[in-house]
Amino acid sequence: MFSKLMALKIDDVGREKSLAFMVFFSFVIMMLGSSRSIYGVYMPDDFLLASQKMPMSFYLNQGRFIQAVITGFFNYIDINIVSSSPIFTPLFFISTSLASSLLVFFLLEKRSSLIISCLLSGVIVSHPAFSMMSVYHLAVVCFAFCMICIVGYMISFDNFIKNHNTKSALSASFFMLLVCGNYQPAFIVIIIYSVIRVYIVEHKLLTFNNFKAAYPIIVGLIAYAIIFKLTKNILGENHWDSRAGLVEDPLLRIREILAFLPSFFYKNWWVIPKQFGIFLSVISVLYIATYLFKSNRLTASLVLIPLLLLTAILMPLALLKVWDPTPRALFSISFLYSSVMILFYNESMIRLKAILLSIAILLGLISSNSYLYQTEMAQKKDALLAIKSYNLIKNSRIKANRIAIVNNNAINVDFWALNGLLYFLTNENMNISSPTDDEIERCDKFKNESRLIEGKESILVCLSN
Repeated sequence: MFSKLMALKIDDVGREKSLAFMVFFSFVIMMLGSSRSIYGVYMPDDFLLASQKMPMSFYLNQGRFIQAVITGFFNYIDINIVSSSPIFTPLFFISTSLASSLLVFFLLEKRSSLIISCLLSGVIVSHPAFSMMSVYHLAVVCFAFCMICIVGYMISFDNFIKNHNTKSALSASFFMLLVCGNYQPAFIVIIIYSVIRVYIVEHKLLTFNNFKAAYPIIVGLIAYAIIFKLTKNILGENHWDSRAGLVEDPLLRIREILAFLPSFFYKNWWVIPKQFGIFLSVISVLYIATYLFKSNRLTASLVLIPLLLLTAILMPLALLKVWDPTPRALFSISFLYSSVMILFYNESMIRLKAILLSIAILLGLISSNSYLYQTEMAQKKDALLAIKSYNLIKNSRIKANRIAIVNNNAINVDFWALNGLLYFLTNENMNISSPTDDEIERCDKFKNESRLIEGKESILVCLSN
C-alpha cells in the first residue's frame, strides 16, 4: 500500500486534484500547528490597540501603505481590528497553504511523487515562524491579504514565463506592489519563487531571457518606491518606530550575521529547537547528495542559487540600523528549505526522504505549539500581575489625575503596552502615564515587592513579582 502511494505521481491523479490535495494537507498541518493562536494568545501590539487606535501615519512611514489603508478602514468603522482574528486567522492559514502548495506545484516536475509534493508543501507551513506570525492579531489581516497577493503573483508570473505577454507581467508587478506595501519581508518569497522558476526554463541563472523575466519585479519595485515616497509623510511624520535607519557599523553587522547563520541550520533560534533546523538541513543535504550521485554533475548556477536566495533573505534585515533576526521577519526561510529540495529533486531513497520530511513536519508542529503554549502561560502570569496593579489603584483613596506604573521586570511587556493590557483585562481605560526618572528612582527601593505610593493627585504603582 505504502509503495503504491509513493509511486503515485502528480500527473496520475491530475494536476487540479493534486493541487487540491496539497492545499488541503497544508491547511490541516497549519491548523494543527497554529490554531491555538486564534483565540488564546496575543501580542503587546494587540494590547496597545485594545485601548487606542493606531494612526495610519505609523504604517505609512514604514512604507506599508496597504496596511495603513486596512488600519484606516477599521478605524473608520470604529471596530477593533483585533476582534476580527477568528475571521482572518483561518484565511491566513488557507492563503498560506495555497501559496506554499502553488510554489511546489509550479516548480516541481509533474512526474514527481504526489506524496513528496504534499510533504514539501507541509514542511513550509509547519515552520514555527508562522505560529509567531499568527499571534499578531492586529496584523494577521494583512498577512492573509499578503499571502493572497503572493498567490496572485505566482499565477501571473508563471503565465508571463510561458506566454511572455505584457498583461501577465503587469499583473505580477501589481501583486508585488501590494505585497511590498503590506509586509515587506514577504517580498523575499517572490524572489525565491521567481529565481527558481526562471532557472527551470533554461537551467542557467545569468541569461538574457532571465534578465527579461525580471521585468515584473523591476516594474513592481519602481512603482513601490514611487508610492512609498508620495505617501510616507502624507499624514505627518511618526517617530514611534526606533528600528528605522540604516546600519551604522558594517563590520559589526557582518559578525552578527555570521554568528546568527547557524540558527537556520543547527542551532536554537528563539524557541525553535535546533533539532528542527538539523532535520531540515539533513534532508536538504540528502537531496543534494542523491542528485549528484544520480546526475553526476553540478553546475555553478545550482551552487549559486541557494546562496543567492539565502543572501536575499538576510539582506533587508542586515541593512537596518537594529539587527533583530526574529522568525517573523525571516519567515521566508521556510520557503527556502523546500525550494532547495525542489531544485535538487530526485526520487532516489524516496521512502527515507518521505519519512524524514514527515518527522520534520512533526517537529515543526511540536515547536509551534510549544511556542504558543509558552506565550500563553507567560501572558497568564502577566495578567495576574496586571490585575494586582489594577486592584492597588482601585483600592487607593486618592482620586488621581495621573497614574504611573513602574514595571520592575514583573510584567513581560514594554511600557507602551501596559495601558492596553489593563484595558484588555478590565475593559477600563486607565490612561497610564509614562513614569518619570524620579518615580523610577522612588520605586527602586521596592524592587522585591509591589507598592502603591499616593500623591496629592497622583498614584504611583511600583510593580514587582
